[in-house]
Formats: sequence, structure tokens, C-alpha cells
Amino acid sequence: MYVVDCATGEVLYLSRIDMSVSYVSASPRQFAECLRVFASEVTAGADDPDDPGFWVNVLFDVANGDYSEQDD
Repeated sequence: MYVVDCATGEVLYLSRIDMSVSYVSASPRQFAECLRVFASEVTAGADDPDDPGFWVNVLFDVANGDYSEQDD
């Protein structure tokens, strides 16, 4: 589940499986913008977003940082 840290305003992901916490975004506003851009790109793509394999590939791409503008 996604949560907001009231002290920092950061959006975090809380895993219900092991209760681990992962950083998602600096603020709900930035997270919403990220989701808006992501949805726009997904619907503009040629792949079928209803295909279960599509989401596995997207998850792999995100985990590898393919959608990040940050230089390593």
C-alpha cells in the first residue's frame, strides 16, 4: 500500500508481506504527476496493457530504472 510520511511529506510503499518500506516520491503531488505521465506513456504505447506480460515487463523496466531521469 502507498502511504504518506506526515513528517516529511514523502510517498512510501509499505509491503504488507514483510512490512518493509520503500521510497516512492518526494510528495503526493510529484507522485500524481509521475502517475499521469506514466499513464500517458502506457496508453500511447503499441503494447496491450491488458496483457499480463505487459505489466511484468513494466515492473522489470521500472526496477531497472528505465523511467528514471537520474544519472547513475
